[in-house]
Amino acid sequence: MKQLRRLLLAFAFLFTLPHFVSAQTPNGAALYASKCQGCHGSLATPNFSNRTFAGIKAAIVGNVGGMGFLASLTDAELQAIANALSPPAPPAAPALSVSPSSLSFSYQQGGSAPAAQSLSVASGGSYTAAKSASWLSISPTSGTTPGTVNVSVSSGMAAGTYTDNVTITASGATGSPKSIPVTLTVTAAAAPTLSVSPSLLSFSYQQGGSAPAAQSLSVASGGSYTAAKSASWLSISPTSGTTPGTVNVSVSSGMAAGTYTDNVTITASGATGSPKSIPVTLTVTAAAAPTLSVSPSLLSFSYQQGGSAPAAQSLS
Repeated sequence: MKQLRRLLLAFAFLFTLPHFVSAQTPNGAALYASKCQGCHGSLATPNFSNRTFAGIKAAIVGNVGGMGFLASLTDAELQAIANALSPPAPPAAPALSVSPSSLSFSYQQGGSAPAAQSLSVASGGSYTAAKSASWLSISPTSGTTPGTVNVSVSSGMAAGTYTDNVTITASGATGSPKSIPVTLTVTAAAAPTLSVSPSLLSFSYQQGGSAPAAQSLSVASGGSYTAAKSASWLSISPTSGTTPGTVNVSVSSGMAAGTYTDNVTITASGATGSPKSIPVTLTVTAAAAPTLSVSPSLLSFSYQQGGSAPAAQSLS
């Protein structure tokens, strides 16, 4: 019984040796160490160049450098040695892929922020996303591929051009990190346009008569405004206001006959088309000359010689 046990243990030990393991799955490194290393150096720095299965087999068949003694090795064992000499390359690291390659946002000063845009992270394993500028927001800041990073910008920015980068980092991936440029363009708010109507005013009266009724100017847009004139015969009220507004314009009575001109000037700071000058004309006609009227148109008198003179008659 003891002898049988010893035989079993010895048999089990033999199967732990590389030679027996290689019968099923040849161990190339172990075979090289036992068969080749003594002549050709370590596995890491062998001293021959053709390390393929075909090259090794040809060297054995040709007894190159005395390698003919290895003719007992099977093809599987030779292939294992060749694989150990030139191990397959490790799997390539995943390549980080992010699209699109840039983002652009724009809005007008005072307007709403544009809709968010997204970055697609198509490969690279797990990743993180980062940015620097306070006007730029990203969500989420980490994830696994395939994934999406939402990018948005703040409203209320001053007019100008702003730039930053969204940086996607995938540890161990090739092409990492990737920086995606983000541009925000905020255009200045459109200046209001000053609008005044009508485009001119005209007054008239007869010398000695009453002044005509006041007329009005409508200031429809342009924000806040002021109104001014030069001539003393012209009056305006009010002299400032905000749109929509009305400026009342009137002229003085008692003017000598003639034609008078001036302008009502409406000014709105920062508005396009400002200032606007509205011509005002006043025409005063001369008073009509009096007409002489006498009646009756003739007088006739008669009396008898020696008699009394007829009664007097009158002209009106």
